Amino acid sequence: MRIGVLVKRLFVLLTVIVLAMPVGEAFSFQDENAIKIYRNEQGAASLLTGDLGRLNETGSQAVSKALTDKSQLLEIDPAFDFKSMKVIKDNIGMTHIKLKQTYSDIPIYGKEAILHLDDASNILGITANLAKNGTTETVEGVAISNEDAIELAEDAVNAPSLIEERTSELMWYEFDEKLVLIYVVRVNFLGEKPGQWCVFVDAETGQILKKINGLKYETQAIGSGIGVLGDVKSPLDISVGSTVYQMKDMIRNIQTYDIFNNYNEEAATSIIKSSDDFFDEPRQYAGVDAHFFSALANDFYENHFGRNGVEGNGDLLKLIVHLGTNYENAFWYATPTGGNRIFFGDGNGVTTKPLSDSIEIVSHEFTHGVTEYTCNLEYAYQSGALNESLSDTFGMLIEGEYEGSFDWLIGEDFGEVIRSMKDPALYGQPADMDHYQNLPYSYDNGGVHINAGIPNKAAYLIITGVGPEKAAEIYYRAMCYYLTTTSSFVDFANALLQVTTDLYGEGGAEYVTVRNAFISVGILNEVIPPPAIPTGLSASAGVDYVTLTWTSNPETDISGYNVYISENDVLYDQINMAPLAETTYKVDGLTTGKDYYFKLSAVNTSGVESEKTASVKATPAIAAGEITGSIILQPYQKSDLSGYRVSLLSNEIREAVTVSDGSFNYVDVAPGTYHVLVTIPGYTPGALLNVIVDYSASIQLSPIAMYGGDANSDQKINLSDFGILVDAFNSVPGSPNWNKLADFSADNQVNLSDFGILSDNFGKAAANMVLSESWLWKSFKKMLPIVQ
Repeated sequence: MRIGVLVKRLFVLLTVIVLAMPVGEAFSFQDENAIKIYRNEQGAASLLTGDLGRLNETGSQAVSKALTDKSQLLEIDPAFDFKSMKVIKDNIGMTHIKLKQTYSDIPIYGKEAILHLDDASNILGITANLAKNGTTETVEGVAISNEDAIELAEDAVNAPSLIEERTSELMWYEFDEKLVLIYVVRVNFLGEKPGQWCVFVDAETGQILKKINGLKYETQAIGSGIGVLGDVKSPLDISVGSTVYQMKDMIRNIQTYDIFNNYNEEAATSIIKSSDDFFDEPRQYAGVDAHFFSALANDFYENHFGRNGVEGNGDLLKLIVHLGTNYENAFWYATPTGGNRIFFGDGNGVTTKPLSDSIEIVSHEFTHGVTEYTCNLEYAYQSGALNESLSDTFGMLIEGEYEGSFDWLIGEDFGEVIRSMKDPALYGQPADMDHYQNLPYSYDNGGVHINAGIPNKAAYLIITGVGPEKAAEIYYRAMCYYLTTTSSFVDFANALLQVTTDLYGEGGAEYVTVRNAFISVGILNEVIPPPAIPTGLSASAGVDYVTLTWTSNPETDISGYNVYISENDVLYDQINMAPLAETTYKVDGLTTGKDYYFKLSAVNTSGVESEKTASVKATPAIAAGEITGSIILQPYQKSDLSGYRVSLLSNEIREAVTVSDGSFNYVDVAPGTYHVLVTIPGYTPGALLNVIVDYSASIQLSPIAMYGGDANSDQKINLSDFGILVDAFNSVPGSPNWNKLADFSADNQVNLSDFGILSDNFGKAAANMVLSESWLWKSFKKMLPIVQ
């Protein structure tokens, strides 16, 4: 049925001012009044900052006029008007006025503006997501009635007979580069395939132009879940009656229900109960986790931002567990007229278990609610990916605060990781705009879970760059005051930049970190210069390890350093898993005695790496060893011999005294070649051996008992008089020259003179002589070239 009384269709061509600037730059225009214009991917003005005048009145007409007066800067036709939606005062004294763009007193879907005022009503900025070009048409009458539009919408989404709620509103909608009249029909229902649909019905033709299921799943068709770990959750805020305890948090207004494996909410008629205050029945486990973790999420928002609940006013939140049979998902669910719920499935019962046992998933769904009541990001394409990314980001921030550390993984607690914020590519997500997946709506609502990897990677860089406290403040402020329903990735980047300017000033470390993060993932088109090459790299070796030290880089946005190792100074491998914050690093487990080469690079907060330093070389030392030996007594020794002196000769002389039948021991001996000398105190030298020490060596020595006579009574002083047998020389370890000995004097006798020992000096040894001053030491020094 055709309704309406307008008789003329008007086509109004909008005048567009196009500023030729690169897409995605942080800002691209500055006029003589120092007004900066930030632009989105299409080159349209999306944020104005600077001297934008003063708002003298706060009425709806005055606010609307403040925007229409800026129509040239905003590049919109003055025929557009605005209606005030909401006025919000923040914690730093600013006021933010949200407005809907209208034409002929009819709102334009998703087109909004936000005025940002200081405490003196000066306009500091304007966030704009507005209809700017194409044609605007008014219709003499709409061919489709409100009731017909609802019926068409229900058919389009295969709504079941049991529908929880339906609404319809006439709005303008940008379609095929013009504005057309549509009905925005919202249809909510539960069941095996629950829906929270927003359907766009052409008011003239009845054509379905667009449909979006706003049900915020943790993820779609991931085939994974979470197990109940059996850990005790305490404290658990509950309520108690005369005989029963209930999962009813009176402080936070959170109630937890069991839906008993049904899909209709009517089955969830009872709060989970217990006869005492310890909920220990197996069927209660999923409810305990949901109840406990949602309280943590609520407290995070209240402690950090003063926000009580998803709506901010303490309204009731219902948690409903055991949804359906083998249902491997969780989702946020709300209706246009109120009623906030989060549903949790039980998993498949084999590889997956109830999803409520994951703090980041519960917090993820809770944040979907916060997003809906702040910026209400449309759950499709880039705005939907931002919706998912915000939930991942706050899910990680809440988990990190609770556990005291960050693993950057979503879903690891239920046995299968869904996403990684640190490295999205590990789980099939793009990490930058070069890998953005331009998907149809029929696939993951246009890639809301897939493309969320790009802003997720930016969030990881921002959180690690400015810290979780500041990151949470920056993100929450953007949600509340700067994002609109259809904000894009570039809108999001510009919003966070403006927030850091509000809080910390433009150009500070926080601003640089946020800017570099979005440049790093390709949302903003700027080249991030690499940091300076680190200086002062040095290496010191120990036993099986090398310690590296270097000088800290002067840049303020350095996130850490990467260390590289090589065995040939050609091919290098990175050692560290994440950038190192310190300027020293110990590399363990290296092979002793082997040469290693090391290089170093710096990494800034955007993940851009410097060139590597020149290499430094280090060789881990062999561990100090031990030399042990025993004394073999000769039968011709003097009977009054009290012991031996064993000396280890190297660059220094180390001595040990042994008993007559004892052994000697040297510890902590560095690897190398040593001479081991046994002497009899007050008499003559014993034996000299070459020992190559590698960790330990064990030797036996036969000392010589020399007392100034001819032991064999042959009137000759022979080597046998010293207990040294000629045929034994050939077997002395490490002394290859012994087998070359001959009778150097050609007298057919092996005499001391053949070894550089003069017999006429033999009897001059004195018991009280110092070894280094005696003929004995001087004579043995002559032997050293032969031994070595």
